Amino acid sequence: MKITVLGSLGNINRNYLPRLIADGHDVTVITSAQDRVDAIHALGAKVAVGSKRNVNFLTETFKGSDVVYLMITGINPISGTDMWQAAIELSEIYKTAVQNSKVKNVVNLSSIGADNPKAGILYLYHFIEDALNSLEGVNIAHIRPVGFYNNLFADMQNLKTQQAIFSLNRLGDCLNLR
Repeated sequence: MKITVLGSLGNINRNYLPRLIADGHDVTVITSAQDRVDAIHALGAKVAVGSKRNVNFLTETFKGSDVVYLMITGINPISGTDMWQAAIELSEIYKTAVQNSKVKNVVNLSSIGADNPKAGILYLYHFIEDALNSLEGVNIAHIRPVGFYNNLFADMQNLKTQQAIFSLNRLGDCLNLR
């Protein structure tokens, strides 16, 4: 099976790419980081270097794939970016690329909070679900994990020095989870 994945060598891909390749799948990994090309090739995958925000790049990379694996990444509330607008734009880019490439199967990494407006920033995942769900003739599997605990590694210094995890609850609000 020909599989194209977003997420480069992040927390998920670095764990399941070796299994897909060992099972004989033809895997292409999309990355924006040229310095990851050798590591991706070492796993046995093909590499497509470009931006997930470039609909033409995604369309060409998706063409001929049996399935694509999508995720919203790179939306950082601390950066000052309008997260909601960024999620809407990325969702439309993904939808257009899937539609134009004629891919028939999509696995979308979403969130447990995608269907609940009270879920805070997790609700932004509903944008990609809604965009993909509007496609006709495309099989879509939305995966809604509860959480990834290895994401807490970024908080290790605060855990060690302050015995706390600090997290954004809303834009500009900092929540101390002690």
